[in-house]
Amino acid sequence: MNVLELRVKLGLTRDEFASLVGCSYATVYRWEDRDAEPDGALLIILKAFEAAIRHEAARSFLVACAKDGVGLADVLQDLFAFWGTDRNVAEDA
Repeated sequence: MNVLELRVKLGLTRDEFASLVGCSYATVYRWEDRDAEPDGALLIILKAFEAAIRHEAARSFLVACAKDGVGLADVLQDLFAFWGTDRNVAEDA
């Protein structure tokens, strides 16, 4: 997972990206510097975001959420609603 590439594609600062994902600025920095890798739930979230940015409406939504400081739970709920309940995130990842 290339976190730097994902963040740049979204056009977000590290602070905005950290807020969107629900982690610290330092964590984003370590991921981008390859000193650490996302794992567990955060890896799943990042894979969902990676799949979402292939769709302009979803990418725009993620950027707007980050700029507005919307919480991660709301982001995920709306993102999965965008895909529809029959859609499997793994299909796009």
